[in-house]
Amino acid sequence: EKEEEEEEVERPDVPAPKALGDIIESITAAVFVDCNMDLDKTWEVMWPLMKDTIEDAMRRAEAGVLKSPVVQLGEHSDATFNHEVCGRVVRGIYTITDEAGKKQKFTAKAENKRSAKIAAARKVLAHLAKSGK
Repeated sequence: EKEEEEEEVERPDVPAPKALGDIIESITAAVFVDCNMDLDKTWEVMWPLMKDTIEDAMRRAEAGVLKSPVVQLGEHSDATFNHEVCGRVVRGIYTITDEAGKKQKFTAKAENKRSAKIAAARKVLAHLAKSGK
């Protein structure tokens, strides 16, 4: 079995912090109330603010870019996931078997299981992309 080097604790890529989403949600709710709960009027106010972001997300979704690395890996591989809790850090481990039957492990540390799984999946996907799979 070959094991890849571990890196420092990884943080998941987040396009915008949760607080920013909460602010947009609060503004939208306030506009909705101020517009006497008229959804069409709310869209008239909010669309110019959100148009570029929404259209970009739609383009990325159509191109498959918004898929989670875990989902992408599930579509292209027979990789198995396991994790270990090491104090306040979780070590995510994906194991794949190559065409020669040799097992490879890809590990990542993160603050929780979900983030560790995503970070380890990214490593497997990068490896598969390099090897042309």
